[in-house]
Amino acid sequence: MMEHWPQLIGLILGLLIAIPIGIHMFRECFRNYNQFQKEMKETGGSEERKLYDGEFKKAVNHQFIEFKAGFALVFPIIIFLITYFLTSSIAETAFKVYQGA
Repeated sequence: MMEHWPQLIGLILGLLIAIPIGIHMFRECFRNYNQFQKEMKETGGSEERKLYDGEFKKAVNHQFIEFKAGFALVFPIIIFLITYFLTSSIAETAFKVYQGA
């Protein structure tokens, strides 16, 4: 039973760290996207129309929001994996030292 504790500790700590980061990043992306949509409605016209009208700032802003959404999906997974493997290896070493191996 003791051989599974390091992985369990790594899993719990990884999730406790990665989930709030992911939630925060997605909320920020949706807030930015809603602000972008609000600006589009205020100025009138569709997104494609604005691109053809030469409003490149909004086009770049929209691409940046899409990039942030992708990053918000990948970054917490990377944080979770790093935390999981680091914590698991530290806990495994600690349990070996505790058992006197």
